[in-house]
Amino acid sequence: MVNEKSVKSNKNKTTGIFYGYIILAACFFIMMLVYGSQYCFGVFFKPMIADFGWSRAETSMAFSLYMFVSGLLGIAAGRLSDRLGARRVVTFGSLLLGAGYMLASRTENIWQLYLFYGLIIAAGSSTMYVPIVSMITRWFPRNAGFMAGIGISGIGLGIGVVPLIASRLIVVLDWRPALFVVGAASLIVIAILAQLLKRPGAGGETESNNNMYAEQPAGLSLKEAILTRQFWMFFVGWVCYGFLYQVGLVHIVPYATDIGLSATAAAAVLTVIGLVGTPARVGLGVSGDRFTNRLTLMASFAVMALVDKGLSGRRLVANL
Repeated sequence: MVNEKSVKSNKNKTTGIFYGYIILAACFFIMMLVYGSQYCFGVFFKPMIADFGWSRAETSMAFSLYMFVSGLLGIAAGRLSDRLGARRVVTFGSLLLGAGYMLASRTENIWQLYLFYGLIIAAGSSTMYVPIVSMITRWFPRNAGFMAGIGISGIGLGIGVVPLIASRLIVVLDWRPALFVVGAASLIVIAILAQLLKRPGAGGETESNNNMYAEQPAGLSLKEAILTRQFWMFFVGWVCYGFLYQVGLVHIVPYATDIGLSATAAAAVLTVIGLVGTPARVGLGVSGDRFTNRLTLMASFAVMALVDKGLSGRRLVANL
């Protein structure tokens, strides 16, 4: 267990605040910017098509490439975070992320969109989720699910706020300057917040807190993990979740404008999704701590399946 002396030693010497809470706040806003800008893709979708005449399949391929590359490089990001620390990895990622968006604002050909968005931005994004969640759970081992839920709830707020701002910027400035602003904000703010990240025991403030590592059970190596059934069940579940969730968020804004909503009103649909998801992520973290992660995941996937089945049924009836 973490003793009282250990907890006190983690307090910031100037403010008297437990440094883990500063870490948590930084992680929250990093996730907000990373994933808020990610889901701006749907907002920029139709303006780019209007300028270049690309098909929707060609344009959405950039996001598909982004998801594949980001997921693949996330493995390397986790390993680098263990070796170099989250601060360095997230700082480097912010440079790639911001530069990618700014370069994407100068896109003239479809291959450039694939390069800037599907590779460079994806590489930057890959450095965020795993190091951030790992950082939070190390600082809060006793309430890891709850605290991780608070940290990643920044994703929901980002989805709720950033695409709406981007939509207004497109109306005022056009899509190229708007995308450049998204990139510049991502680079500057995330790079600054990343400097707050450090492991428990780093910098002399938390030396006695190294016992926080000891109370966590030793994990499996990658070779050991891929031989387990749980690993592949989790992998397949995550792929299914990603497909259902990401496809909807990318195409919901173009679809909403197709049926007559203004661009701003269509972006507001994402706002509702994001804001509802913010407290839900915290609640799932609490559920994981109280009822185990396994039961929480089973319940979450069951709800998603039922909702998707219900929506499919309504569409089928509407088409009859």
